[in-house]
Amino acid sequence: MNNHIALLATGDELVHGDILNTTAPWIANQLIEQGFSINQHMTVTDEQSEIECALRHLLINNRIVITTGGLGPTSDDRTRYAIAETCKLPLIFDESSWDAICQRIRAFNFPITENNKQQALFPKNAKILPNHHGTANGCIVTNGHNTIIMLPGPPYECREMFTKYVMPALLDLHLHQPRYVKKWRVFNVSESIIAQSLEEVIQGTDAVLGYRVDYPYLEVKLFCNNAESLAQLTVKITSRLQPHFLNDSYLKATEKLSNYLIASPMTVFIEDNATKGYWQHLLLEYALISNLTFNQKDKAATDYQLQIDGLDAIWHATETTHTDTSIAITIMQENQILHFQNETLPFRGKRSLLYAAELISDALFKLLNKKSC
Repeated sequence: MNNHIALLATGDELVHGDILNTTAPWIANQLIEQGFSINQHMTVTDEQSEIECALRHLLINNRIVITTGGLGPTSDDRTRYAIAETCKLPLIFDESSWDAICQRIRAFNFPITENNKQQALFPKNAKILPNHHGTANGCIVTNGHNTIIMLPGPPYECREMFTKYVMPALLDLHLHQPRYVKKWRVFNVSESIIAQSLEEVIQGTDAVLGYRVDYPYLEVKLFCNNAESLAQLTVKITSRLQPHFLNDSYLKATEKLSNYLIASPMTVFIEDNATKGYWQHLLLEYALISNLTFNQKDKAATDYQLQIDGLDAIWHATETTHTDTSIAITIMQENQILHFQNETLPFRGKRSLLYAAELISDALFKLLNKKSC
């Protein structure tokens, strides 16, 4: 029996394209970094027969199947029933899960309904995984040589459950091959150029390189089978990538700035005439940041003032003949210009906003960090 893992996502909303499945790539990434083998991804509707068919297929070629979704209280939440039927196990009512469900529902002043009881049903002898953020507990079911892991669909609930309970359980099975991983994030450079430069570095070794475009970045991953190879190749690869680093961190500049602002008491006034609020939107994806203001009345009271101009080609282009556009970043304190940066960047339509956002974040972070040192 192989040690492959398969991921099965359930839900009409996924199949119909109503929402994007962000959980499966996240789980796969966690598993790969620990040295597990991911063999298949599947997505099916909420139909119980389709879930059962997918489970039977995946269990043939995979030691473990991880399901996500379909654990709610409604009639179309059929994953637990499909798992029980596939494994020929009865569903058993778990009193402790029911108590937790009732407690959580009462805390939000919602009525407890009869259909909530199905969330306390689990295949016989399953190991139940608590859900600290919802009413849908997960479980681990052993079926002969196979294991099925049942997780809730909502990403926030699923990811914590996976990290806290599932990953430790999988590591205890010793199905993984330890892998040593190093990641870099380079800025504004093509995959083909980087690959050509790096492939010769790993030639003759057991190392593997992987690439992922996340515009305007390129993520580079190095996988090795031992720590010594990783250390040696890291030095060589870092040297070649150095000219393409935006900063000294793997984090995106927007994420790095967001983290800094959360921990800093500094206040910044923003006058964004270039990205029209898109930059701020990206920053707030990471966390709620209270020390940024966009109100002219508060400008004089802030520690720093940031003015962003340019990107006219994005907002006023009438045809796609542009090859580049420009952005001007001005950072001031008490009407004194501390930093001015005028950058020409490649025109990629609205995607140029991503490029601009990283430049703005990098400039502001470096200035604020320097001032606080």
